Amino acid sequence: MPKKQKVKKNEYPDYVNQVFETVVEPTDYINKKGVSYSQFSIYSDCPHRWYLQYIEKHKSPPSIHFTFGTSMHETLQEYIQIMYDKSVAEANRWNYSEFFQRRFLELYREEKDKTESHYSSPSELMEFMEDGLAIIDYFVKNRGYYFTNGSQVLLGIEMPINITPTTNPNVFFNGRLDLVIYDHSLNRVKIIDIKTSTRGWNRYQKTDKVKLRQLPLYKKYFSEQYGVPLENIEVEYFIVKRKINENAEFASQRKRIQIFSPPSGKITINQITAELNSFIQTCFNGNEYRTDVEYYKNIDKCKWCPFNDKPELCDKGASK
Repeated sequence: MPKKQKVKKNEYPDYVNQVFETVVEPTDYINKKGVSYSQFSIYSDCPHRWYLQYIEKHKSPPSIHFTFGTSMHETLQEYIQIMYDKSVAEANRWNYSEFFQRRFLELYREEKDKTESHYSSPSELMEFMEDGLAIIDYFVKNRGYYFTNGSQVLLGIEMPINITPTTNPNVFFNGRLDLVIYDHSLNRVKIIDIKTSTRGWNRYQKTDKVKLRQLPLYKKYFSEQYGVPLENIEVEYFIVKRKINENAEFASQRKRIQIFSPPSGKITINQITAELNSFIQTCFNGNEYRTDVEYYKNIDKCKWCPFNDKPELCDKGASK
């Protein structure tokens, strides 16, 4: 494959220059209420769980999966930042293994200190750490299949979205985009969301509406926030797997990285936007949560709910 040339400044299309010039103003959190995709997804899974977390203010217990996911995000993002800002060689010289281990343990200690109790065991911590190191090692060795600082330009990491999605001016949708990359050879901006998974996404997860709606929403609001035409935006889930089957029949099953691009056409975006607007109209009155609404219990989603073992909060029975 011939070596690709780096993009020159004057070769950027107008919409990429618009991204560089856009400044996302901070929102007035005192007078307005923010809605993240996480909040929307919790409500979509189970309105009663949303009620417990956001109205009743019951906190979810710390999770080793969340700690692992955060430290993995930070490590991959830092490597990619160095790669695009400096060089692949410089990124490879960076001690990414040490960084991941340090951040993983730091985040664990922070959560442990908040709750004053351990939420994992030494053996589980070691297992997750070894899995993380295996993922990073695979990523660095195979980085060229996924990222190149030839025809690609890094537009941002944790790029903010802060936009009012409905006629309610007191509620805004906010988010952070893991990676946003412009590919000069394709004339496309790609929004990449990093996901950590135990064994990757199976058929069920690839059709899970709650999982799939995030990137189409990000695509819509990124377009509106930064002035990039929808037809010039692609979206992709970058899924890293803790466990793989070395003897799997198909080569894709032996990879630590799985790529999945969800449907994100205009019809899909319009449907998801309507669902988000319905959520906001149902649950908000101005900048306040509504307490006069029946937030029903979706018992089909109890398995992973942090309140499934707290009968005083949820009896998994009839509606609240």
